[in-house]
Amino acid sequence: MKEKVRSGKGTTTARGDGDRPGEGTFDAYLSRVGRRPLLSHEEEIRLGRAARSGCRRSRHLMAESNLRLVVAVAKKFRNRGLPFEDLIQEGNVGLLKAVDEFDPDMGFRFSTYATWWIRQAVQRSVADKGRAIRLPVYLTERVKKLHAARTELISRTGRKPEPSELAGHLGMDLEDVEDTLALPTEPTSLDAPVGAEDGTRGGTTVVQMLADRADEVPIPEVTGEFRTSAGRSRRPSSAWRTSGSGSSWSCATASTGATPGSFRRSRRRSARPVSMSVVCNARATTSSGANRAT
Repeated sequence: MKEKVRSGKGTTTARGDGDRPGEGTFDAYLSRVGRRPLLSHEEEIRLGRAARSGCRRSRHLMAESNLRLVVAVAKKFRNRGLPFEDLIQEGNVGLLKAVDEFDPDMGFRFSTYATWWIRQAVQRSVADKGRAIRLPVYLTERVKKLHAARTELISRTGRKPEPSELAGHLGMDLEDVEDTLALPTEPTSLDAPVGAEDGTRGGTTVVQMLADRADEVPIPEVTGEFRTSAGRSRRPSSAWRTSGSGSSWSCATASTGATPGSFRRSRRRSARPVSMSVVCNARATTSSGANRAT
């Protein structure tokens, strides 16, 4: 059923009970949610039992009657990197989960039970989507606690608190506090100038500080050692293939100085796929050559 909502700019037509924040105007949604009457404890029990029995209408009524609870919880997570509308959407998902899991025979109110599910859904959404670089949920909560503690101590003392004061106020380890404070709040552009106090562009940038130019040109000593080692293991077989498959092994071994036994082993190695041991040996040879080069 549609309903008309009056605002300062005129009359806006909003959709019915199936509305979501993204449909119609957001102010109309908040206005409709605020006018929805709350359920009594007896109604919660009756609708909760019916919802557990599979009644979709009862499930819908329980969720609609507690949408204002989602708005109240979502307000506490504003300015965390997500729009207010998105916070409400995620909170609504938690509310529906609470309706599905609610047991009215446990004796507590639905709003108390649903608050936990709504808060969890909003918190996880902020942790997953509120930052360009995702932080674990426990780190997000730690950052939130430190921010609240810092604000409280600044209001008391009139100065920025030291990490040791924050640790004592929250009962946390000083090392954990310092590590959390060192987390970047916003991503840094790779084109940002380094060491420029006035913020002007030019000079050395972050990407230039991160790039390792030495890796772009292979060290001649390393590549030479690798080629020598790889060529040494292939030389008998290569000589036999070059002279033709009809040539005798003795001719190939005589031209390379290898013994017949080493020649046969070389032939068996070249006839099967490269194994992990060969790859490891090649890496070890490259590493030893790099150490000698440095």
